[in-house]
Amino acid sequence: MPSLIGIDNIADVSTSPSDPMPSTSAARFQMPNAATARSTPTSAACSNEAERARSRKLISALRTPLKLSADAQRIARALALVVHAIVRERPDLALAPFDFAVRDRAIHITSVDLNDGDRAWFDSQLNGNDRLVRAVRSFHDNAVRGYLLAAECLGQPVAPHECDEVSRQADALVTFIALFGQLAKEMAASLAFAYGKDSTFRAESGVRIDLTQPIAHAIDFLAFMQSARALANGLAYATRPDGSTVPIESRLNLFYGSGIPVFFPPDLYAADLRVIE
Repeated sequence: MPSLIGIDNIADVSTSPSDPMPSTSAARFQMPNAATARSTPTSAACSNEAERARSRKLISALRTPLKLSADAQRIARALALVVHAIVRERPDLALAPFDFAVRDRAIHITSVDLNDGDRAWFDSQLNGNDRLVRAVRSFHDNAVRGYLLAAECLGQPVAPHECDEVSRQADALVTFIALFGQLAKEMAASLAFAYGKDSTFRAESGVRIDLTQPIAHAIDFLAFMQSARALANGLAYATRPDGSTVPIESRLNLFYGSGIPVFFPPDLYAADLRVIE
Protein backbone atom coordinates (compact mmCIF):
# COMPACT_ATOMS: atom_id res chain seq x y z
CA MET A 1 0.00 0.00 0.00
CA PRO A 2 1.53 3.26 -1.05
CA SER A 3 2.07 5.97 1.50
CA LEU A 4 -0.34 8.79 0.74
CA ILE A 5 2.06 11.62 1.50
CA GLY A 6 4.83 12.20 3.94
CA ILE A 7 3.01 14.59 6.27
CA ASP A 8 3.54 13.77 9.91
CA ASN A 9 1.85 16.80 11.36
CA ILE A 10 -1.73 16.14 10.35
CA ALA A 11 -3.64 15.59 13.56
CA ASP A 12 -7.12 14.20 14.10
CA VAL A 13 -9.08 16.28 16.54
CA SER A 14 -12.75 16.17 17.39
CA THR A 15 -13.10 19.51 19.15
CA SER A 16 -11.16 22.74 19.40
CA PRO A 17 -9.38 23.29 22.73
CA SER A 18 -11.40 25.49 25.06
CA ASP A 19 -10.19 29.00 25.67
CA PRO A 20 -8.53 29.57 29.06
CA MET A 21 -10.52 31.60 31.60
CA PRO A 22 -9.39 35.23 32.02
CA SER A 23 -7.36 35.70 35.18
CA THR A 24 -8.77 39.03 36.43
CA SER A 25 -12.07 39.25 38.25
CA ALA A 26 -13.09 42.24 36.11
CA ALA A 27 -12.66 40.13 33.01
CA ARG A 28 -14.41 37.20 34.59
CA PHE A 29 -17.53 39.19 35.48
CA GLN A 30 -17.67 41.56 32.54
CA MET A 31 -20.99 41.01 30.79
CA PRO A 32 -20.84 40.85 26.99
CA ASN A 33 -23.19 43.15 25.16
CA ALA A 34 -26.23 41.64 23.46
CA ALA A 35 -24.75 41.80 19.96
CA THR A 36 -21.65 39.89 21.04
CA ALA A 37 -23.71 37.31 22.89
CA ARG A 38 -25.80 36.65 19.83
CA SER A 39 -22.98 36.60 17.27
CA THR A 40 -20.31 34.53 19.03
CA PRO A 41 -22.03 31.09 18.86
CA THR A 42 -23.02 31.68 15.23
CA SER A 43 -19.50 32.73 14.28
CA ALA A 44 -18.03 29.68 16.02
CA ALA A 45 -20.49 27.38 14.27
CA CYS A 46 -19.65 28.89 10.89
CA SER A 47 -15.94 28.58 11.61
CA ASN A 48 -16.30 24.92 12.62
CA GLU A 49 -18.34 24.15 9.53
CA ALA A 50 -15.75 25.82 7.32
CA GLU A 51 -13.03 23.72 8.98
CA ARG A 52 -15.02 20.55 8.43
CA ALA A 53 -15.52 21.42 4.77
CA ARG A 54 -11.78 22.04 4.40
CA SER A 55 -11.07 18.75 6.17
CA ARG A 56 -13.29 16.86 3.75
CA LYS A 57 -11.38 18.38 0.85
CA LEU A 58 -8.05 17.51 2.47
CA ILE A 59 -9.07 13.90 3.05
CA SER A 60 -10.26 13.61 -0.54
CA ALA A 61 -6.97 15.08 -1.79
CA LEU A 62 -4.90 12.69 0.31
CA ARG A 63 -6.76 9.75 -1.17
CA THR A 64 -5.60 10.69 -4.67
CA PRO A 65 -2.69 8.18 -4.83
CA LEU A 66 -5.15 5.38 -4.05
CA LYS A 67 -7.36 6.57 -6.90
CA LEU A 68 -4.34 6.66 -9.21
CA SER A 69 -3.46 3.08 -8.20
CA ALA A 70 -6.95 1.93 -9.11
CA ASP A 71 -6.71 3.84 -12.41
CA ALA A 72 -3.32 2.25 -13.17
CA GLN A 73 -4.83 -1.19 -12.64
CA ARG A 74 -7.73 -0.40 -14.97
CA ILE A 75 -5.29 0.92 -17.58
CA ALA A 76 -3.23 -2.28 -17.38
CA ARG A 77 -6.26 -4.54 -17.70
CA ALA A 78 -7.61 -2.65 -20.69
CA LEU A 79 -4.16 -2.48 -22.28
CA ALA A 80 -3.72 -6.26 -21.97
CA LEU A 81 -6.69 -6.81 -24.30
CA VAL A 82 -5.32 -4.30 -26.80
CA VAL A 83 -1.82 -5.79 -26.72
CA HIS A 84 -3.19 -9.30 -27.26
CA ALA A 85 -4.88 -8.02 -30.42
CA ILE A 86 -1.72 -6.19 -31.51
CA VAL A 87 0.43 -9.32 -31.15
CA ARG A 88 -2.15 -11.37 -33.02
CA GLU A 89 -2.59 -8.91 -35.89
CA ARG A 90 1.00 -7.65 -36.09
CA PRO A 91 3.35 -10.33 -34.72
CA ASP A 92 6.23 -8.30 -36.13
CA LEU A 93 5.53 -5.72 -33.42
CA ALA A 94 5.54 -8.19 -30.51
CA LEU A 95 9.14 -7.26 -29.76
CA ALA A 96 8.86 -3.61 -30.74
CA PRO A 97 9.61 -1.22 -27.86
CA PHE A 98 6.68 0.97 -27.01
CA ASP A 99 5.42 3.24 -24.26
CA PHE A 100 2.68 5.82 -23.98
CA ALA A 101 1.51 8.76 -21.89
CA VAL A 102 -1.50 11.02 -21.71
CA ARG A 103 -1.48 14.32 -23.56
CA ASP A 104 -4.51 16.61 -23.72
CA ARG A 105 -6.54 13.74 -22.20
CA ALA A 106 -5.69 11.44 -25.13
CA ILE A 107 -3.17 8.61 -25.43
CA HIS A 108 0.15 9.66 -26.91
CA ILE A 109 2.76 7.14 -28.09
CA THR A 110 6.16 8.15 -26.74
CA SER A 111 8.34 5.45 -28.28
CA VAL A 112 11.10 6.88 -30.41
CA ASP A 113 12.22 3.56 -31.91
CA LEU A 114 9.02 3.03 -33.91
CA ASN A 115 8.83 4.30 -37.46
CA ASP A 116 6.08 6.78 -38.31
CA GLY A 117 3.79 4.13 -39.77
CA ASP A 118 4.06 1.75 -36.82
CA ARG A 119 3.69 4.61 -34.33
CA ALA A 120 0.51 5.75 -36.06
CA TRP A 121 -0.82 2.18 -36.05
CA PHE A 122 -0.07 1.76 -32.34
CA ASP A 123 -1.74 5.10 -31.72
CA SER A 124 -4.90 4.06 -33.54
CA GLN A 125 -5.09 0.76 -31.65
CA LEU A 126 -4.72 2.34 -28.21
CA ASN A 127 -6.91 5.39 -28.81
CA GLY A 128 -9.46 3.18 -30.52
CA ASN A 129 -10.16 1.30 -27.29
CA ASP A 130 -12.74 3.29 -25.31
CA ARG A 131 -12.11 1.39 -22.08
CA LEU A 132 -8.40 2.18 -22.20
CA VAL A 133 -8.96 5.83 -23.11
CA ARG A 134 -11.42 6.30 -20.24
CA ALA A 135 -8.97 4.76 -17.76
CA VAL A 136 -6.11 6.97 -18.94
CA ARG A 137 -8.30 10.07 -18.75
CA SER A 138 -9.41 9.10 -15.26
CA PHE A 139 -5.75 8.85 -14.16
CA HIS A 140 -5.08 12.34 -15.49
CA ASP A 141 -8.28 13.88 -14.12
CA ASN A 142 -7.84 12.38 -10.65
CA ALA A 143 -4.27 13.70 -10.50
CA VAL A 144 -5.42 17.20 -11.45
CA ARG A 145 -8.39 17.10 -9.07
CA GLY A 146 -6.19 16.05 -6.15
CA TYR A 147 -3.76 18.89 -6.84
CA LEU A 148 -6.54 21.48 -7.02
CA LEU A 149 -8.14 20.25 -3.79
CA ALA A 150 -4.82 20.34 -1.97
CA ALA A 151 -4.19 23.87 -3.21
CA GLU A 152 -7.59 24.96 -1.87
CA CYS A 153 -6.79 23.43 1.53
CA LEU A 154 -3.62 25.52 1.64
CA GLY A 155 -5.60 28.65 0.92
CA GLN A 156 -3.84 28.92 -2.44
CA PRO A 157 -6.53 28.00 -4.98
CA VAL A 158 -5.34 27.59 -8.55
CA ALA A 159 -6.59 30.39 -10.76
CA PRO A 160 -8.51 29.40 -13.91
CA HIS A 161 -5.70 30.60 -16.18
CA GLU A 162 -3.24 28.34 -14.27
CA CYS A 163 -5.26 25.14 -14.67
CA ASP A 164 -3.77 24.34 -18.07
CA GLU A 165 -0.31 24.34 -16.53
CA VAL A 166 -1.45 21.94 -13.79
CA SER A 167 -2.92 19.71 -16.49
CA ARG A 168 0.37 19.73 -18.42
CA GLN A 169 2.25 18.78 -15.26
CA ALA A 170 -0.17 15.90 -14.73
CA ASP A 171 0.47 14.75 -18.31
CA ALA A 172 4.18 14.58 -17.55
CA LEU A 173 3.88 12.51 -14.36
CA VAL A 174 4.42 9.09 -15.98
CA THR A 175 4.74 7.04 -19.08
CA PHE A 176 2.64 4.01 -18.34
CA ILE A 177 4.85 1.12 -19.42
CA ALA A 178 7.69 2.61 -17.38
CA LEU A 179 5.30 2.96 -14.43
CA PHE A 180 4.32 -0.71 -14.66
CA GLY A 181 7.99 -1.63 -14.78
CA GLN A 182 8.64 0.35 -11.59
CA LEU A 183 5.70 -1.30 -9.82
CA ALA A 184 6.97 -4.73 -10.91
CA LYS A 185 10.44 -3.97 -9.57
CA GLU A 186 8.99 -2.93 -6.20
CA MET A 187 6.95 -6.14 -5.92
CA ALA A 188 9.98 -8.25 -6.88
CA ALA A 189 11.96 -6.62 -4.07
CA SER A 190 9.12 -7.27 -1.60
CA LEU A 191 8.93 -10.94 -2.59
CA ALA A 192 12.69 -11.34 -2.29
CA PHE A 193 12.59 -9.77 1.18
CA ALA A 194 9.75 -12.02 2.33
CA TYR A 195 10.89 -15.33 0.83
CA GLY A 196 14.62 -14.93 0.21
CA LYS A 197 16.47 -13.22 -2.61
CA ASP A 198 17.26 -16.47 -4.40
CA SER A 199 13.73 -17.85 -4.25
CA THR A 200 11.74 -18.43 -7.43
CA PHE A 201 8.02 -17.92 -7.87
CA ARG A 202 5.40 -19.67 -9.94
CA ALA A 203 1.71 -19.39 -10.55
CA GLU A 204 -0.49 -22.32 -9.61
CA SER A 205 -0.48 -23.29 -13.28
CA GLY A 206 3.31 -23.70 -13.11
CA VAL A 207 4.10 -20.61 -15.16
CA ARG A 208 7.04 -18.73 -13.69
CA ILE A 209 6.47 -15.34 -12.09
CA ASP A 210 9.44 -13.11 -12.84
CA LEU A 211 8.98 -9.44 -12.10
CA THR A 212 12.68 -8.67 -12.29
CA GLN A 213 12.69 -8.44 -16.09
CA PRO A 214 12.21 -5.03 -17.72
CA ILE A 215 9.01 -4.37 -19.64
CA ALA A 216 10.40 -3.25 -22.94
CA HIS A 217 8.11 -4.85 -25.52
CA ALA A 218 4.48 -5.83 -25.99
CA ILE A 219 5.26 -9.46 -25.18
CA ASP A 220 6.99 -8.39 -21.94
CA PHE A 221 3.86 -6.55 -20.87
CA LEU A 222 1.74 -9.67 -21.33
CA ALA A 223 4.14 -11.65 -19.13
CA PHE A 224 3.96 -8.88 -16.52
CA MET A 225 0.16 -9.02 -16.50
CA GLN A 226 0.19 -12.80 -16.14
CA SER A 227 2.36 -12.47 -13.03
CA ALA A 228 0.28 -9.60 -11.64
CA ARG A 229 -2.92 -11.63 -11.98
CA ALA A 230 -1.43 -14.70 -10.31
CA LEU A 231 -0.30 -12.67 -7.32
CA ALA A 232 -3.59 -10.76 -7.07
CA ASN A 233 -5.59 -14.01 -7.13
CA GLY A 234 -3.44 -15.62 -4.44
CA LEU A 235 -2.62 -18.47 -6.81
CA ALA A 236 1.15 -18.53 -6.51
CA TYR A 237 3.90 -20.19 -4.52
CA ALA A 238 7.56 -19.66 -3.72
CA THR A 239 10.40 -22.18 -3.98
CA ARG A 240 13.28 -21.38 -1.66
CA PRO A 241 16.93 -22.23 -2.40
CA ASP A 242 16.72 -25.29 -0.13
CA GLY A 243 13.96 -26.69 -2.33
CA SER A 244 11.10 -26.10 0.10
CA THR A 245 7.90 -24.75 -1.40
CA VAL A 246 5.49 -22.45 0.37
CA PRO A 247 2.28 -20.81 -0.86
CA ILE A 248 2.06 -17.07 -1.16
CA GLU A 249 -1.00 -16.80 1.01
CA SER A 250 -1.77 -13.10 0.67
CA ARG A 251 -3.38 -11.59 -2.36
CA LEU A 252 -0.78 -9.11 -3.56
CA ASN A 253 -1.84 -6.16 -5.69
CA LEU A 254 1.30 -4.63 -7.14
CA PHE A 255 -0.56 -1.64 -8.54
CA TYR A 256 -0.75 -0.18 -5.02
CA GLY A 257 2.99 0.39 -4.78
CA SER A 258 5.01 3.45 -3.90
CA GLY A 259 5.85 3.97 -7.58
CA ILE A 260 2.46 5.63 -8.02
CA PRO A 261 3.19 9.35 -8.36
CA VAL A 262 2.30 11.84 -5.63
CA PHE A 263 1.20 15.11 -7.22
CA PHE A 264 0.53 17.91 -4.74
CA PRO A 265 1.62 21.53 -4.33
CA PRO A 266 5.06 21.53 -2.67
CA ASP A 267 3.81 23.64 0.24
CA LEU A 268 1.50 20.84 1.36
CA TYR A 269 4.42 18.93 2.85
CA ALA A 270 5.31 21.74 5.23
CA ALA A 271 1.77 22.81 6.07
CA ASP A 272 0.33 22.52 9.56
CA LEU A 273 -3.04 21.09 8.57
CA ARG A 274 -5.58 19.53 10.89
CA VAL A 275 -8.47 17.20 10.17
CA ILE A 276 -11.67 18.13 12.00
CA GLU A 277 -14.23 15.36 12.32
